[in-house]
Amino acid sequence: MENRLIPAEQAVQTIKKFELGDIIKPLVREIFLKDVPVRGVLFAESRLKTVKEGEELLLLRKKAPYDENLVAVYRGTERLCELSERDEEIFAHLLDAGKKLKARIKRVIVTPDYCTLLLSIFLIDL
Repeated sequence: MENRLIPAEQAVQTIKKFELGDIIKPLVREIFLKDVPVRGVLFAESRLKTVKEGEELLLLRKKAPYDENLVAVYRGTERLCELSERDEEIFAHLLDAGKKLKARIKRVIVTPDYCTLLLSIFLIDL
């Protein structure tokens, strides 16, 4: 049987060629949690015309006097909307506990009278 072990120095040199994210990436799992609608899109209707289904968005915990469980949805540095009140509490608690969550656009709904997003929420597990 062939010996597949390599010397420690060679392993270190090989690892140095890669970014940390590239090394960890195979260990990351996305665990689907729930599909959720968003709120607060009326003010961002023009921004929604540029988003695409499948696009990944960032979920950030925000403190607000009107909502203690507010979870805002960002596209880069641009705030698009918020998770709906009926769904945000559990995601707020996960974010508060230091868990990493990711959102992916499942559906973009834009009509003359209404616009919203349906997001798929994932827990990032290392």
